[in-house]
Amino acid sequence: MLILLMGLITLILMVLALGWDASNWVIGQRALNNLADGAAIAAANDVDTDVYYESEGTEVRVALDQATATVNSYLGGSSGDTGVEGVRLAAPVQFSVASGTPQVTVTLTAPTPVAFLRFLPVGVPPEMDATATATPQLIGP
Repeated sequence: MLILLMGLITLILMVLALGWDASNWVIGQRALNNLADGAAIAAANDVDTDVYYESEGTEVRVALDQATATVNSYLGGSSGDTGVEGVRLAAPVQFSVASGTPQVTVTLTAPTPVAFLRFLPVGVPPEMDATATATPQLIGP
């Protein structure tokens, strides 16, 4: 009877550990997505005003060097508040025009927060990724 009880306790602890890690991953993924959204919005604010004024307001572009610096500054100041550690840019900040609408895309990555799943033979991805897109606009006073 003692052996069955020990087996049951072990099984219950394994299920609790799986639930703990799964909930940590979901919360971490959500926080990383929110961080990517904020970084994309921050990068979209870096409109290249020279291009905008030269085109007389018909073309909106983003200064990518300035946008990348803004995203890095945003990550340095905000990533600690999210609880996700080791957040970094997975790809350079990208600017594109899709269907006539300018877009800034930010892709972030961070290590997957697992405590117990690494001891089980399941495929846990070592990194979690998040991508966010924002539309830059120059709004007058």
